[in-house]
Amino acid sequence: MVFFFGDKTREIWKDILGGVVNISKDWLEMRFTHMQYNNERYIGGERTLWEGNDSRAGKFYGASFNADFDDWFILTELNRLDLEYDGNLDTNMVTLGYRVSTVTPYIAYSSMSQDGDGIDDGENHNTSSIGLRWDFHHSAAFKVQFDKVKDNSFDFAVAGDSESLTLGIDLVF
Repeated sequence: MVFFFGDKTREIWKDILGGVVNISKDWLEMRFTHMQYNNERYIGGERTLWEGNDSRAGKFYGASFNADFDDWFILTELNRLDLEYDGNLDTNMVTLGYRVSTVTPYIAYSSMSQDGDGIDDGENHNTSSIGLRWDFHHSAAFKVQFDKVKDNSFDFAVAGDSESLTLGIDLVF
């Protein structure tokens, strides 16, 4: 994998422990997740050190609340990743959709923010989406989605603002 300045990166995760609790009744579904781990990283063959340590701990917390009222549905998700020595990464998402026979139009909003080592140097962006799903077969769907990303980052900008149009076919075997 290559994602740090073009150098080959190797991640090793150890001591992984976690669990998921899923609760559902009729139109409501709730999911709670927790995972913890330790990881090591090598970039270009060199071991990464975090404040002099050759590994760091990570803890993931997630919650999802989804409601499905016949034709209308809402999907939500809140997540936090606490990284030892690297701050926190927070993400959230909400999607609202309406089913009309085999076609489902929807809108979505998501955001991601990461604390940096100093003031105003973390990653921060949000995405607004609009899409359409067409279930043209009992095990296949065509999707089209337009995304608009607003990059609010400071020194650690990922790619700046962007827009994309995605077309896809989902198959279930």
